[in-house]
Amino acid sequence: MASHSKGKSYIAAFGDLSPADPFYAEQAYERVLSGGAYIDGRWRKIKCFPNNFWDKGTAYELARYFVFKMKHWGREEVCANFTTSLLREYQLAGINKQFGSSTYEIVKYCFPEWDIKPWELSICPNAFWKTPANCAEACVWVCQKEGIAEDKELFCRKFSAKMLENYGIGKAMEHSGGLYELAKLSFPHWNLKPWHMNKTAKITKEIVIDAVKWMIEEKLKWSHQQVCENISVRTFYECGIGKVLMKGCHHSPIEALQIAYPGQYERSMLANAENPFRK
Repeated sequence: MASHSKGKSYIAAFGDLSPADPFYAEQAYERVLSGGAYIDGRWRKIKCFPNNFWDKGTAYELARYFVFKMKHWGREEVCANFTTSLLREYQLAGINKQFGSSTYEIVKYCFPEWDIKPWELSICPNAFWKTPANCAEACVWVCQKEGIAEDKELFCRKFSAKMLENYGIGKAMEHSGGLYELAKLSFPHWNLKPWHMNKTAKITKEIVIDAVKWMIEEKLKWSHQQVCENISVRTFYECGIGKVLMKGCHHSPIEALQIAYPGQYERSMLANAENPFRK
């Protein structure tokens, strides 16, 4: 009896609408949103959509109807305001169910022309940032927007935590372990070192050791004797690690060497090391 009554109610509320009509979804939604409609001269109360109404097609139609015709939003407004909670508020929870209540999945399917990224939305799940590949993708995207993704030198000069925050992807840095770690993850082909980057937060003892050994053993390939004869302040700057010398070693090549190679270099061996003009 209850099922028969429900069927009669459906016929009364939506029986005059045809799913073949291109405006069927919109018309059904307007009736639900209004709480009813005049049908055959009588006001019919309507509290929910017809049975089997929702699928990806009707979700697509009503998401676009909601954004373009009801809200008159563009891409920027959708990124700032579109949420599953808002859809529930406007009696469009059926859209959420088609996409696992994921705002991003809804936006990706219903507005493909905008190519919106998860981090552009006002709410990006924390779980998204736990995947290193997602952090790297977001970082590269920001760098492309800033025009520094193809130029290593420009990247090292300009890449910063503030830049990431301005684009709303600060969590990519947090989940990667820091600014340098994110840069290394995102641009592995550059073989970045911490001292390459202008915005490295702090020059630690470990960075000093790595930088000095890299300079002497990999870049210059100097022997112990060559270090004693040639090392100078200028050497560090010409090799691109002047910042390491300045911030981690009080601008002293002797201190840098003693940190990297404890017990191997004495001041008396490096009489010219403190001369910044030595070639």
